[in-house]
Amino acid sequence: MNVAMVLAGLTPRAKQIDGMGFGGKPVWEFEDRVGLLKGLKGPALDWAYYRYCGHEAKLLRVLRYLQMSIDIFCGVNGYRLKRETRAGLVEIALRDMTSPVCGICDGSGELPSGRYEMTYGVTGMQPVMVECPSCHGSGRHRLSLRGMAELCGIAHNSWGTSHQAVLAEATRLLAGLEGEVMRVAVSTE
Repeated sequence: MNVAMVLAGLTPRAKQIDGMGFGGKPVWEFEDRVGLLKGLKGPALDWAYYRYCGHEAKLLRVLRYLQMSIDIFCGVNGYRLKRETRAGLVEIALRDMTSPVCGICDGSGELPSGRYEMTYGVTGMQPVMVECPSCHGSGRHRLSLRGMAELCGIAHNSWGTSHQAVLAEATRLLAGLEGEVMRVAVSTE
């Protein structure tokens, strides 16, 4: 089951995108779609509505969840970052998660180099992979360090390990929400 199709059917303004049954009636009833999302709640459900249905209002709840989690993370680890800087790091993580995948490597971050080599435990020659020159191995087009620092309201030469750690935590939290949505969608197929 495609997550976008399930969630799109739950939105009030959605068009029927998965076909119609005989006589013009929708194949999927509202209750069926809700049942497919059973187990998804809280920030993961808000993330799913924002990410797959375009409900901009749900983004506010996700941002509050992320900000609260990042505030706790900074407190536990002793990172002394301004509130605006933390909000900028959350914004960067959100941009990274929602940016389109690289068209050159199709999101893998690697391209075949044209060379082949024998790999232990694998039969036959395997291609040697190199980092994608377009996305630099991230699979998505990311902001430069200077752009990330500017979004956080700091000078690019003051970007440090605490900024990188908070960005990694915000990205991990968003990936967790995305993973939960996918887990529920796959388990209901």
